[in-house]
Amino acid sequence: MRKDVIYILKWAWVAAVIIFIALLVIRKHNEFLEALERIHIAYLFLSFIFILAAKAVLPLFMRYVVQSIGKSMDFWTCFRIYNITQLGKYIPGNIWHFVGKAAAYRNQSFSLGNVRDALIIENVWLVLSAFVYGLILLVVFEHELILRLFFSHMYLAILLILLVPLSFFLAQKLLKIDFRKIFSHHELNLRIATIQIFVWTFLGLGFAALALPFLPNEADILMLMGLYAIAFSIGFITPFAPAGIGVREAVLALGLHPYLPLEVIIVISIANRLLYLLAEIFLASIAYFAPQSSDT
Repeated sequence: MRKDVIYILKWAWVAAVIIFIALLVIRKHNEFLEALERIHIAYLFLSFIFILAAKAVLPLFMRYVVQSIGKSMDFWTCFRIYNITQLGKYIPGNIWHFVGKAAAYRNQSFSLGNVRDALIIENVWLVLSAFVYGLILLVVFEHELILRLFFSHMYLAILLILLVPLSFFLAQKLLKIDFRKIFSHHELNLRIATIQIFVWTFLGLGFAALALPFLPNEADILMLMGLYAIAFSIGFITPFAPAGIGVREAVLALGLHPYLPLEVIIVISIANRLLYLLAEIFLASIAYFAPQSSDT
C-alpha cells in the first residue's frame, strides 16, 4: 500500500511539474524563444565538457567505495558497471539503477551485506559532499545570498537545512547504518573527498557555463556552483521527485530569482539536464561497446 502511494505521488509530481512548465511556456513563449536563442553552441559544448569530466571520474569514486568495504574491482569494471547502470534511473520506478548496480555487485561475488554497504556509502558520500560543498561556497563567498534566502523564505529554508541531516538520522535508525564505520577509512576518505570536490566543481561549472550569458556582471560563478550542488543534493533525497525533477529547479529558482526571470531559469535547467543525460549516454556507450576482458 505504501509503495503504491509513493508511486502515485511520484507520477503526480512529475505531471504537475510538466503541466506547470507547459503553462508557463504557453504564457511566455516569446521569452522562452529569446532565452533559447541566447544559449550559444559554444556554451552548450563547454557545459557538456565540464559535465563529462565530472562523470568520467565517478567510477574511480565507486572503486574507492568498494575498497572501503574490503572488496576490490579494477577501474574498467567500475567504469562499465557505473555508467551502464546509471541509465536505469530513467526507467519508471526510480530504482532500476540501484537494482542494476546491486546485480552487478552480486556478479562480482559480493555478499548481500557488501552490496548494501556499497550502495549506502556511495549515496551518503554523493549527497553529503554536494550539500557541504555547496554550503561552504555560499557561506564563505556568497553569505548575502544565504541571509536573503533564509529571511525571505524562512520556513522553507529551515526545512531544507534540516532535510539532509534528518535523512541521515532516519537512515541510521531505520536501516541500522553505522556512519562512524563508513568514515573510518581515513586515507580512502581523503581520496573520495578529493574526487567529490572535483566532481561538484566541474558539475557546477557545467551549470554556470549555461547561466553566465544571462547573468549580470556582479553575479559570482561560485554562487552558481554552490547553489547547484545544494539543489542537486536536495533533489536527490526527495523521494517523490524522480532524479530531483522540479525540486532541483525550485531551489535554483529561489537562489537565482533576483538575477533571472523564471523562464530563463527553466531553460538553463532543462538544457543542463539534457546535457547531463547526453554525457551519461556517451559514457554508457563507451562502457557497453568497448572491448572487455574475459574476467570483467
